[in-house]
Amino acid sequence: MKLFDILVPSALLIALPAMGQGLHQEIEVEREIVPVERDANRINTLPALSLPPVTPAKLKLSERIVTARVPNNVSVLEPAAYGDSLEPSPYRGYVALGIFPLYNVDFSAGYAAVKNSDTQLNFWTQYNGLLYRRDRGPEYETRYWRDHTVSVGTTLSQKIGRKSMLRASADYTFASHTISPFDEPFHYQLNSDRANIRAAFGSRCEGLRYSIGAKFGYFGYSPTETDLDAAGEYNYGLDLEGSIGAGETSDFRLGADVEILSSRSYFSVIEDANVGGKTRGLVDVTPAYRFHGTNFEAQLGARLGISINDGKTFHVAPDVLLGWHPSSFFAISATATGGVKVNSLASLNDVTPYCNPFVQYSSSNIPYDFGATVTVGPFRGAYISLSGSYAKANDWLMPSLQQEWQGGQSFVPVDVSGWRAGVTVGYDYRDFASVALSYETAPGDYDDCYYLWRDRARHVFNGQLTVRPIENFSVTAGMEWRTGRRILYRFYEPGTAIPPVEYCENLKNISNLSLGFAYDYTPALTFFVRGENLLNHRHIILGDRISNGITALLGATYKF
Repeated sequence: MKLFDILVPSALLIALPAMGQGLHQEIEVEREIVPVERDANRINTLPALSLPPVTPAKLKLSERIVTARVPNNVSVLEPAAYGDSLEPSPYRGYVALGIFPLYNVDFSAGYAAVKNSDTQLNFWTQYNGLLYRRDRGPEYETRYWRDHTVSVGTTLSQKIGRKSMLRASADYTFASHTISPFDEPFHYQLNSDRANIRAAFGSRCEGLRYSIGAKFGYFGYSPTETDLDAAGEYNYGLDLEGSIGAGETSDFRLGADVEILSSRSYFSVIEDANVGGKTRGLVDVTPAYRFHGTNFEAQLGARLGISINDGKTFHVAPDVLLGWHPSSFFAISATATGGVKVNSLASLNDVTPYCNPFVQYSSSNIPYDFGATVTVGPFRGAYISLSGSYAKANDWLMPSLQQEWQGGQSFVPVDVSGWRAGVTVGYDYRDFASVALSYETAPGDYDDCYYLWRDRARHVFNGQLTVRPIENFSVTAGMEWRTGRRILYRFYEPGTAIPPVEYCENLKNISNLSLGFAYDYTPALTFFVRGENLLNHRHIILGDRISNGITALLGATYKF
């Protein structure tokens, strides 16, 4: 993937769809199946506005296909194309700002300091700030929740000759969030630091392609008003990948990823770990055979995991993908994946930023995750897609009611298995309007649930309508409704044969109605207004945090 080559142009173009630019022609569905690995599956339980995010570059050190399902989150901005599909941008920099009382500020900026056919050097920054009133009664010592996150980063892409490429990136993020211990009147600010450095070299020789990469990361908490040692973690990694062609339509691939984590914490849920920290790791070996024909493509592979000082040593999971698209109006795909999930502190912070800052956790294992999708259309602008999956996860970390006095969300390892089913329909009417509706459902019991939905939601509905009544002006309305959200916890009476008692905390439904307006004053300058949670509905975020009410942003984006 050429993510580094197009980071700044991508960020520039992300702002355009956010201003309401929709499709201006018949819907065109790309049939090539190109799954993408994601580091996080966050459920966006906090309806908050954001400008087009400038995501810290995550260097893709491997071409290995890893599938991931799109998380069900509040989509503030419309999706933008990226990668080789982007046309060269005439702009080298951008700046975007949105603000609205009580205090809601989003700011992002970026600039390509060097931009030529061989070298590209980018710099970027992003700030998100939110302040809103609490809703927990007059006995609490503060009236506000506060969130502040600031990030800076740089990326470098350098061609070496005609067959080699060197990529590198570095980024740093500081975050501060208000934490209130469970049923306690006091609070404190939970601060965290995250830093990443990555580098990768790739080349090809005849039919052989290979890459080698290294990475280093740090994530650590530093809560205020406590003298306890908060959890922190150093992450070291090495990624190797090689492939060799076997004819014009197939190739053999072999990858090996090594990840070592050195942790410190006050408490530990890691088996046999001493309080104070532990060093553990994972080696993933992924052999595979790939075939890519005209109307059919397949990958037949496996994921062989070797855990180091972290529970069971050997793990085997499938790594299979099948895709068939006999015509432009019909396509079928099926996947079978799995593997070990290293529950780093950074990955759990991506689930919810309001984590218990004193606990570290062991890894989880997904023996299998089967999925299938059938798409019919587009036909005269209309399409329908049916999808389903069934997965099993061992020692999967689910939110728990075990709230220590320090506050923040705790997790417990649970063996879960369950299915998920969904349907998506859409229609685009020329340049005037487009609409998309989706519905998904899954069980939400203690051990019978869909493992990626950590709030155990039962029904999820998303809808979006975009209307372009005049040139350069658009109106976008959206609705997300997520029901059945809850935390389940089983309490076992020690030393007795009494069946476990199941406790439940209702997280309340998410009912998020949004409305936005955008006007392109010039190709480089766009003004926008957008409101979220217009029904002023409150729900509970993982970490015992009450969500914000009505939220809005008024601002502009300028490219130069």
